[in-house]
Amino acid sequence: MAGTIFKEISFDHNGGPLEINFTFLGKMNLDYTYVLYDSDAKTRIFTSPVINKDDSNLNRFTLPLPVSDDVGRAIQLSSSFAGKDKVNFPDYSIIAELFQNGHPVANGKAIDTGKLDQKLQNSLIIITLT
Repeated sequence: MAGTIFKEISFDHNGGPLEINFTFLGKMNLDYTYVLYDSDAKTRIFTSPVINKDDSNLNRFTLPLPVSDDVGRAIQLSSSFAGKDKVNFPDYSIIAELFQNGHPVANGKAIDTGKLDQKLQNSLIIITLT
């Protein structure tokens, strides 16, 4: 198993729209799902279908408006992957980055990094919006 990463990210509660962008680096087969939880940490606001990392047009999601409602919500990124060539491409990085008004939020990245294996690995990134 790869890592579980927890991160709190602050944003401008009166600012423009929020987006979450997922980047997957490494030579691997990877599928992921993204869930947006309400501030009660139980109610799912949005659940993506299983997405293959090669569908790069599906790696950025806009959070619902108004932005002030996003305070306390949680973003969960669950990834399952296997390395294709751990000898020549031994490393991976899975990055979840928050944007506001189309610009990166300061300290707005959560990153899981590690060594690829040719067996199934899992990563879990949980971001709490503050």
